[in-house]
Amino acid sequence: MRKEATTTKPLFATGVEWMIWTERNCSKCWRKSRWDDLKNDWVNDKCTVDRDINQQLTGSMIVTVRSQKIVANKDCPNRQETRPEHTRQYTKRIKQDLKQD
Repeated sequence: MRKEATTTKPLFATGVEWMIWTERNCSKCWRKSRWDDLKNDWVNDKCTVDRDINQQLTGSMIVTVRSQKIVANKDCPNRQETRPEHTRQYTKRIKQDLKQD
C-alpha cells in the first residue's frame, strides 16, 4: 500500500478563506463531520478533505497533498449534496417473507 504524500503548508492563508470555502463546499455536503452532543463526539467523518481541514485547525500541521490541491480549487470535486441510496440486499428467507405479505 502506497503512503500518501504529506505537506505542512497551511490549507488556507486566512480564516476568511477557510470560512468562504467551507461554506461553499462543506456545509452543503452530507459527508461533512458534525458534533453530536448526545455522543459527545464527532460523527460522520467520511470526507478526507474535511478531516484534514479540522486537523489543521486544531493544531496538526500535517495534511495530505491531495487535500491541498482540492482546497486550491474554488469547488470541491468530492462534494455530494444528496446521500446516495443503496439498494438493500435481502436474504432468501426475507424475500420469501416479503412475498407472503
